[in-house]
This record gives sequence, C-alpha cells and structure tokens, in this order.
Amino acid sequence: GRSGSDRAVESEQCYEKLTDVSHMRILMSLQSPEGYWMADVKYVKYIRQEYKNVCQHIDVIKHAGINSLGVKVSTEVMKLFTTIYMLALLGVDLVTLRVDLVTLTLADPGGIVHQEALQRAVDFVLRTEERVPMIYQRLNLGHSRQEALQEVMSRARSWSRSGGVCI
Repeated sequence: GRSGSDRAVESEQCYEKLTDVSHMRILMSLQSPEGYWMADVKYVKYIRQEYKNVCQHIDVIKHAGINSLGVKVSTEVMKLFTTIYMLALLGVDLVTLRVDLVTLTLADPGGIVHQEALQRAVDFVLRTEERVPMIYQRLNLGHSRQEALQEVMSRARSWSRSGGVCI
C-alpha cells in the first residue's frame, strides 16, 4: 500500500511530469504549428490517464461554463487548458512559464527544437490569456493558470469517485 506521505504529495500536485523520453517526443510532435494542443483522446496513452479521466477533465471545464463564452472563445479556452496541462507534463513551471532545462535536455539533447516548440506553446498561452482576460476567475477555477489546472484536476478526480460520466 501507499503511505500517508505519498497520498499527501499526490493531493498537492495534480499531474505528474513525463519522464519517458519517447512519450515526450511523441507528445511534442502532436503540438500544432501555432503552439497549442487540442483536447483529444489521442494523447491519452502519452499522459498516462484513462479515457474516462481525460473526458472528465474536459467535462469539468465545460461544466464551469465554457460554452457560455461562445463557440470561438470556448474553443480557444479548451486549447488553452489543454496546452497548460501539456506544458505542466513537459516540465514547464506554470507560474513563471520557464522551461525545466533538465527535462528538456532529456527529451532532446540538442534542446533547440523542443525549446522553440515549448516557447510557441508559452506564447500561445500568453496570447490567449490576453485575448480572454480573467478567464480562470470567470470560470470560477482560481486566479492563475496553476490554480485553475489544479482545480480542474481535483474536480475531475471527485467526479470519478462519485461516478460522474463523460458526455
């Protein structure tokens, strides 16, 4: 069984950074040229989550009122949340948006290709946050991208335990 301290660590961090280099490379290859990732089940095997959990992550955001923003904005916000999640998995600090160079070097010893890709993703996040001001607060998910991601993941886990379904 797992110790109480293991469970405490799990509750503090709602995602686990990828360490498998081949998974990191594949995930990087699924990024759009504009820098974002779309919420799509094709990522499931690379982010070590079951289909149901990924769907619940998406459903939590929809339940938070994303559809009330209109089709164009809600699509951008879904890209934003998915990209934030992918950046966290790839070792980017969500507060400073700085790349963990150790993780990056593991994925790409040269570092240049992935550094540019991660910078495109960071730029996408910043542009979207500027275009949709206070999005995290408007969806009642927190005051920052880090808080919002943790809240979404926490709600998804709660829904999973309570038998929530993916629509």
